[in-house]
Amino acid sequence: MARGREFSALPSFAVEKQQWPGVGVTLALSESAVELRTTAGSLRMDNATGRWVLRDARARVVFEAAACGFEGPRPRLALVLRDGESIHGLGEMTGPLDRRGLVREFWNIDVLGHASCLHSGLRSSYVSIPFALNLHRGRAAGLFWDNPARQVWDMGHASPDRWSLRADSGEMDLYLFTGPRVPEIVERFTELTGRTPLPPRWALGYHQCRFGYTSRAEVERVAAEMRRRRFPCDALWLDIDHMDGHRVFTFGKRFPRPREMLAKLRRAGFRVVAIANPGVKNDPKFAVLRRGRALDAFVKDAGGRRDFVGKVWPGRSRFPDFLDVRVRRWWAREQAKFMRAGLDGIWCDMNEPALFDTPGKTLPGDCVHRPAEKTTATHAAVHNLYGQAMAAAAREGALLAKPRERPFVLTRAGYAGIQRHAAVWTGDNSSTWEHLAASVPALLNLGLSGVAFCGTDVGGFLDSPTPELFARWMQLGALMPFFRNHSNKDSRPQEPWEFGPEVERICRDAIRLRYRLRPYLEQCFTEAHERGWPVMRPLLFHFQDDAVAAACNDQFLLGAHLLVAPVLAPGVASRSVYLPRGRWRDVWSWRAFRGGRHILAPAPLDRVPLFVREGAGKSVAIRKLRV
Repeated sequence: MARGREFSALPSFAVEKQQWPGVGVTLALSESAVELRTTAGSLRMDNATGRWVLRDARARVVFEAAACGFEGPRPRLALVLRDGESIHGLGEMTGPLDRRGLVREFWNIDVLGHASCLHSGLRSSYVSIPFALNLHRGRAAGLFWDNPARQVWDMGHASPDRWSLRADSGEMDLYLFTGPRVPEIVERFTELTGRTPLPPRWALGYHQCRFGYTSRAEVERVAAEMRRRRFPCDALWLDIDHMDGHRVFTFGKRFPRPREMLAKLRRAGFRVVAIANPGVKNDPKFAVLRRGRALDAFVKDAGGRRDFVGKVWPGRSRFPDFLDVRVRRWWAREQAKFMRAGLDGIWCDMNEPALFDTPGKTLPGDCVHRPAEKTTATHAAVHNLYGQAMAAAAREGALLAKPRERPFVLTRAGYAGIQRHAAVWTGDNSSTWEHLAASVPALLNLGLSGVAFCGTDVGGFLDSPTPELFARWMQLGALMPFFRNHSNKDSRPQEPWEFGPEVERICRDAIRLRYRLRPYLEQCFTEAHERGWPVMRPLLFHFQDDAVAAACNDQFLLGAHLLVAPVLAPGVASRSVYLPRGRWRDVWSWRAFRGGRHILAPAPLDRVPLFVREGAGKSVAIRKLRV
């Protein structure tokens, strides 16, 4: 639905599949309404008010719009919320698994530019995916509003029976999914927006990172210590300290002879991933800047003639207009040249985009982009696409550098469909028990929103964890899709041997468990690639008609067959675990339990409660474990 007689020329950056098989549609017109009917259901819209009702094939109401239209240039929609209806998805937004009662704003932000830390009341986050999966009386439905401008969703906060959705501009481009099964909806949504490519095998291992590895010598010391202490580890990461004055795609003086360093690390069994920020230092001698200016590659200011210049890590910087396909190809070439020194992956950061010196901590809304030939758009209209487009360029660059290998890209920012281009981590968390617990629903909702390859900064990025907190986070991280230990330079050292012998042993066991499970994880990622299903799943994914399972925030399924009940609070020696229907075995004791009830599971510091569903057979590459 558009305001006026023409639709926008802005292409969708979310939708991948453009051609669909034809379906039989019956159109019924009257003076008061128009109705579309298919074998899947029907949609009836009132001609006078714009109100509509979507029903499934059995004529049950799926969504009912109490209001639909425009207030000036701003599209608005109000849906009826029914008693007992829950709302899930919305990407990585903070808060519980059920979003009902919250207000959330789809506007990608650098959280630390707007708040002292991530918290449960935060309205925006780094990633915006305006997709929801609703559950009512055991039946599921889905809604996706493809509009990259700022959106605000009030999900029963101001009025308990209303779900109000509004955008600052753009169109009412809605995709509705009748369900009624959760896996069907996620499968259909990812068929629309794309699915997670199969990652390189090493990316499923353990990753070690720190904002504070300030020299080649320090990176090599960490690598040597990792091997001396017999920690499995596939990847080491380079944060912005490796750069020459924060110039993108460079190595500074403290990282001499980078080709030699990277080759040495590869011989020791390490892949290396380096960070790339979008801000290009405004230094006329910097070759990347010169080549970008020659291509006219940068976002323009409000007049549309001069490059916008703002302050970020390199100081005064220009920002590539990644919405322009020519710019994405140029960036890919620059990145490929950098990666050919021996890098294996790229980490896109600060790509909301984040700025230090503007009121909104991002590009001003009146900056000008060129998303298509002879088409311009204000930044306000396309803000949420910037990180998505940078990640697409990064993937293209990785393929240029190593065309015979599966690329690996990690991004902080994105929009619906980001899973086609990159894995996602949930940004700058803190070393607190609250953030450990919050990571579970955040990743579960990301998975429901199509992002199968996701994780958190294990141990917490800000502040410093206690030994107990670090051990519990490593145990949980070992069972997340993406497993990276990352911390801030102001935190205590966070390598797994820094917390004493007991925690070192616990961490080594957790990492080794990860590697024992890697064949099973590979099966889960194949399912994500082929069907769009999450790797880390809420219990409602397979047990949506079980009210207890559907409400569970602190457990999850790894694939279809492993149930994980992480310890998320200090001083815990046992915890309550809900086992859905079926028969389950405790992985540690191999004791069998009947499902459909809670049990009390032992959870000493060196163990995370873990259960395998009977009947899994060889699909779970794990048998009874002894501690």
